Amino acid sequence: MALAVGPNQRLEDPHDFGCLEPIKLWAAHAQPERPLEPGAWLCRCDTCFAALQATVSRDPRCALLVRTSFDRIVVTAECLAEIWTRDSWLDPVLFHAGDFIRDIGVATGKLPAPARWWSRCLAEQVGARDALREVVPLASERADFPVDGFRVPGQDVGVLGAPGRWHLLLHQQTPDPS
Repeated sequence: MALAVGPNQRLEDPHDFGCLEPIKLWAAHAQPERPLEPGAWLCRCDTCFAALQATVSRDPRCALLVRTSFDRIVVTAECLAEIWTRDSWLDPVLFHAGDFIRDIGVATGKLPAPARWWSRCLAEQVGARDALREVVPLASERADFPVDGFRVPGQDVGVLGAPGRWHLLLHQQTPDPS
């Protein structure tokens, strides 16, 4: 199909215009056998963790985007699986103390080797290249997060949090249209 872009100009392919195909979103636990790719979302369930571990065996450098209330963090699948296994959840991946995870999805790019972790907030402080890290910063290196009225300390919120409403929505069965 040709796209009209101006008088006497037509593009035969959306990629000629620099457009990306729309990414279809899906929850990893809904299709656990499917390799993680852009559009996949992970929640806190065991099936999503198994999908992450399967991805590590296929592509340990697969980049995942962790959206938090304050930051955007890119982390390799291998690093995320290590943290999830060791700590039973992902708070150590956060740069800001007191921050919380809103959701996790597969990124469309990769971190340059040997980096396994990157934070947008840290990049704003030290520069994008200097924010690339092989290991997640220690708690003593993390920034203080300004606590506001949107989070109760110690309570998970959002897609990945139990009892976050988005986590529950991801696990709802859609009714059969027939």
